[in-house]
Amino acid sequence: MNILLASPINAETIETLEDRHDVVRCCVAGEDVLQKVVQDRHVAIFRSGVTISGRMMDAAADLQLALAKTQKAIALEECRGPA
Repeated sequence: MNILLASPINAETIETLEDRHDVVRCCVAGEDVLQKVVQDRHVAIFRSGVTISGRMMDAAADLQLALAKTQKAIALEECRGPA
């Protein structure tokens, strides 16, 4: 699974994820960088302070799950709005 870490998280959690998945860390990145790196990611993990724009979501064709600060899974259909 391809994972984007758009915010810092626990170091042990990162180590576990990197052992099992393809992880790209892109903390403190602007929208243009996030838009490029999210293109082949299946999961995006982010906390407050990260802007998830419509342009980023449009670039994220493979994205299946977004995890927010509250650790609540967000259905992408809800993020993207009506088709």
